[in-house]
Amino acid sequence: NQKGQDMKKIVSLIFLLLSVVSFSERLVINPKLYIDSGIIFINGEADAYTGTLVTKDEEGRLLSSVDYKNGRLNGKAVFYYPSGCIEYLAEFVDEKPLSITLYYTNGNIYQKRYIDQNNNEILEEYYLNGEKAKEYISKNEAILWNNIYYSSGNIKKDEFSDPEFEVLE
Repeated sequence: NQKGQDMKKIVSLIFLLLSVVSFSERLVINPKLYIDSGIIFINGEADAYTGTLVTKDEEGRLLSSVDYKNGRLNGKAVFYYPSGCIEYLAEFVDEKPLSITLYYTNGNIYQKRYIDQNNNEILEEYYLNGEKAKEYISKNEAILWNNIYYSSGNIKKDEFSDPEFEVLE
């Protein structure tokens, strides 16, 4: 019945609000921002922003959720396709990316880029069908190792090669 559904919505909203309040981080939706010397501020506030900034479209669909500390990227940054699927997911520490993952509109991963325990940059690219297309390891912008795959998953090339190779399907 309608009364029961309304009560469920109210309970869900209260739970969401309590969850947000229980964390020390702020959550601001569709804020009016300004940038001063590369630092994010909310209009009317003197201190650099710390917390999560969320943007939504006119229909209320989530477009992005980005964490900041002292006005700088720090934490997760997530951007969404209009369908609601994740388009971009990254983790930052003091504005330096630790990992970045890009997605196709179907939800499959397009590209993953991260730093391993030896401070090497790892890049993996995937075909639309989910099969790995390319992977390489680099350090200080010099490629150490590289694999390129056919869309079937079989290795096409296993050696040093051009890092500008693009995935075409």
